[in-house]
Amino acid sequence: MKQKNKILYAITIIFFLIVNTSYYWKSNLGFISLPISLILFLVYLGLCIITIRYIFLAFKERSKNKKQMFSIGLLLIVLILTFIKPFGIIDFEKFESKNILIAEREGVAGCSMTLKLKENKKISAKSVCFGMTETIGKYEIKNDTIYFYDIKLGRNDKEFYKFAVLKPSKKFNNSKSFTLLCFKNKNDTIGHGLKVKHNGLK
Repeated sequence: MKQKNKILYAITIIFFLIVNTSYYWKSNLGFISLPISLILFLVYLGLCIITIRYIFLAFKERSKNKKQMFSIGLLLIVLILTFIKPFGIIDFEKFESKNILIAEREGVAGCSMTLKLKENKKISAKSVCFGMTETIGKYEIKNDTIYFYDIKLGRNDKEFYKFAVLKPSKKFNNSKSFTLLCFKNKNDTIGHGLKVKHNGLK
């Protein structure tokens, strides 16, 4: 029984640590992040079943065993915190440089990309499509053009934009709505439009 408790404690703590550090590893796994997320979900369900069983036995036997109470308490804390904060109890992005521009693009089959320009001249482009990848780099603004450089592609990304232009959106009769038109090279005359969600650029 003691060995089983040690294994349960280890699984519970490792699960909690993996969930709460997902900010650092999830975007670097690409397609692998999907099966890992499924495994974590199954582990969560397993811990829920074990917790219900422990609570049922404790009531049935009217147990006041301290170790059993500790197990139930530990499991309940981990399960409740994970349910309330499925991406971790700490928002690590708050410790990063301030976002001055956030633009999004929706694709097919639920795929999407979110591009963020940071105050410290760095960029983050997270793509979600059967998994998550993150491309990082730097940017520089010259006149009305935003240039991207020192790009480090995500695991499943093959290329990234070279520059972008911020333009008033034609889809809305609102002067405050903008589209970030991104181009892969100088020969790209069409570009990809990303809807601007937040604009702190002057």
